[in-house]
Amino acid sequence: MGPGEHGVGLARFVPRIALEWAVEEPEARWRPVPATMVFADISGFTALTERLSDQGRVGAEELVEVLRSRSSVGCSVRCCASPSAAAARC
Repeated sequence: MGPGEHGVGLARFVPRIALEWAVEEPEARWRPVPATMVFADISGFTALTERLSDQGRVGAEELVEVLRSRSSVGCSVRCCASPSAAAARC
């Protein structure tokens, strides 16, 4: 493998920005970035995905719509702005 060819086969599995960073600073193992991270437990998600997976592509599309309908920037902002009311709003 020549220079610059390392990991070419994995490029489709790695976020574009991570590839750019690897080229810019190949020795860097981490990089500070401004970000927000959310961990959420969706009650009944496993049962829902199992039920929808039986429907094939239609089920996958329905799952995407369910997730989109339940998440929004507005909800995230309200939850962060008022943590005590998070459960009632989101």
